[in-house]
Amino acid sequence: MDEPLKFLVDDTLRGLTKKLRMLGYDAVERGGASWWVTMALAKKEQRIILTLIDTLRASPEVTIWVLKSPDTNHQVQEMLTKIPQNIPSPEPLSRCLVCNVLVTEMPTEEAHKLVPPLVASHQSSFFHCPNCHRIYWQGSHYHKMIDWMHKWIE
Repeated sequence: MDEPLKFLVDDTLRGLTKKLRMLGYDAVERGGASWWVTMALAKKEQRIILTLIDTLRASPEVTIWVLKSPDTNHQVQEMLTKIPQNIPSPEPLSRCLVCNVLVTEMPTEEAHKLVPPLVASHQSSFFHCPNCHRIYWQGSHYHKMIDWMHKWIE
């Protein structure tokens, strides 16, 4: 079975990276690297380059998807239509929005020691990033992200 796709997001698509991570996609940013470095990284890690630059050319080993819309939400829709149906979708909200690492479940007792008291009194399920140690729970931001996904991804 095929793996979910991985993306390298060009500087022309600021804001798209976080949305892709919300959807569970492995997405990294170009971050101003030279195009030589960008192409080499895309090839090495088998990432699809996402960009607005329609004149960009690559070797046959690198795939480039040129998006058209200047709106981030429409870019997500546009990008999703390019994914072949036989490629599985990743688990939404499974990646750290900051550093792209897969989050893991965190014991409630441990989380309660680290989150604000109000959060600890209302939440019992927590996830954390093993890289940057950010803690996630199903608070208002979670519900806003779910609403966004329902609105833009259907």
